[in-house]
Amino acid sequence: MMEKQATGIDLFDAITHGGLPQRHLTLISGAPGSGKTVLALQILAQSAHKHDERAVFVAFEECTSMLMDTSTGFDWNLAGLVDSHIAMVDADVNSFELASRSFDIGGLLATAQARAESMNASRVVFDGIDVLLGLLQDRRDAQRELYRLRAWLRETGLTIIITAKDENDTPLYGAYPGFLDYVADCVIHLGFRGTNRAELFQRSLQILKYRGSAHPSHPIPFVVTERGLELLCGSDIRFTHPVFLNRLPTGVKELDEMLDGGYLQGSSTLISGVPGTAKTTLASAFAAAAAARGEPTLLVSFDEAEDQIIRNVRSVGLDLSTPRDAGLLHIVSLRASGASAEQRFITIRRLIEDVQPRHLIVDPLSALVKASGEEVAGTVADELLVRCKQLGMTVIMTTLLGGAGAAEETDSHISTIADNWINLSYNILGGERNRALTVIKARGTAHSNQVRELILEHAGLRLEDVYTSGGSVLMGTARMEREHNERELERHRIEEHDRFVHELENGIHAMQEQQRELSRQLDKQEAALSAAIQSEAERQSERGGLHHSIRSSRSRSRTNDEQTSGEDC
Repeated sequence: MMEKQATGIDLFDAITHGGLPQRHLTLISGAPGSGKTVLALQILAQSAHKHDERAVFVAFEECTSMLMDTSTGFDWNLAGLVDSHIAMVDADVNSFELASRSFDIGGLLATAQARAESMNASRVVFDGIDVLLGLLQDRRDAQRELYRLRAWLRETGLTIIITAKDENDTPLYGAYPGFLDYVADCVIHLGFRGTNRAELFQRSLQILKYRGSAHPSHPIPFVVTERGLELLCGSDIRFTHPVFLNRLPTGVKELDEMLDGGYLQGSSTLISGVPGTAKTTLASAFAAAAAARGEPTLLVSFDEAEDQIIRNVRSVGLDLSTPRDAGLLHIVSLRASGASAEQRFITIRRLIEDVQPRHLIVDPLSALVKASGEEVAGTVADELLVRCKQLGMTVIMTTLLGGAGAAEETDSHISTIADNWINLSYNILGGERNRALTVIKARGTAHSNQVRELILEHAGLRLEDVYTSGGSVLMGTARMEREHNERELERHRIEEHDRFVHELENGIHAMQEQQRELSRQLDKQEAALSAAIQSEAERQSERGGLHHSIRSSRSRSRTNDEQTSGEDC
């Protein structure tokens, strides 16, 4: 297995699985001004800072004093590393010696080896070796010097980096195209790649060759900053990131209901729409809700200044000033036209490193298309989402669609990789323009397919319930007029109902009064009947007693008469 030596450039070491081949030859080629020398010096400086490695830098084209002057624009502190970690050597090639074929590289190699041994260096850079090869007049001479270099490499066990110019992807090593590519064990090409906009180019680093090691072969975008070459990506082909199940409120209650509870943590959401449809406002609602939960958020705006955003969303009841002052909301306003999409990506990546937010809002992402074209902007957006997902961050992006009738697609095609896609549009009816919201997609979420009216009020944002009439969704004044008419119809219906109920209640009351009167008459009749019956019973009782009394009296009279008759006899 090939041993590797780290460059100290983290993303480069990641994509090469460890760095450059140790004790082997690496070629860095590219057009003039592509960054070859910068990359070579950056490798030496970062290796010194991070791994305490020592190296020798041999300059064929520029004198070392000029290199030291130009390197002050980078934050490596190269001057502080010279002599302690990096030995700078000027290779003063005498053109007369070359013309007379009396020159060989042996003297330079001896000097470089002596310096390397004196400081225990492990790496040597030969910068601009094409200057030497271009002056040699014979192919055999060039081959001889390069083979001498390779033999010296094997003897010393040093790791060698050489830089050489090419132009329009055509090597200029004298009249011997491609010769260095065969000699080198690793070939790195720095170049410009045209985009779909003729005036725009993208800097890229491409590993054309790496013996004995897996490596990416596609061009990797980079920009030159005060840190040197900064690659846009450093991940391999595996797409791994943490997955969360908890949901985060969107800042709009009705939208939470449409998304089955809100955005999934760690997801990416694209909010698209034509100008004025409240994309920034909807994204700001999420920022305000996150701040209320105590979760730090980074908002990067390419459209408006920080204070302007705060003022504008205050009109709909959103307070971003308080969380900003509390350090929970960081708003950074950048001009999209002031730099390329790659540079903006690097800026956002650094902001994420510094702020370490839980959530990121980019408003609008489509501004990057204006800066660098669709192809580059798509690459940048993809890398940004991958980076944020790996960190478990929730991302809200807005993008501007082309017009009121724009199709449901975006210039950067980021809609294909975003987890959620919310589209804002205008519903124009009856001389009115009303905002409409629909959820086009929401991965891993049961979501509503309704088109709902987005209302901006002083108290905040809300979504109206879907109101249909004749198969069409009504919004704005048409909805209000229809609702008013229905309320009037309902009021008349209720009035008729109340009138009918009142009449029924009056009828029932009258019948109840009649019923009570009949009941009273019934009671009287029943009492009279009872009294009559009682009176008759009493009369019959009295009559029965009288008859008994008469009978008893007659019985006593007969008895007395019989007794009297007996006595007379």
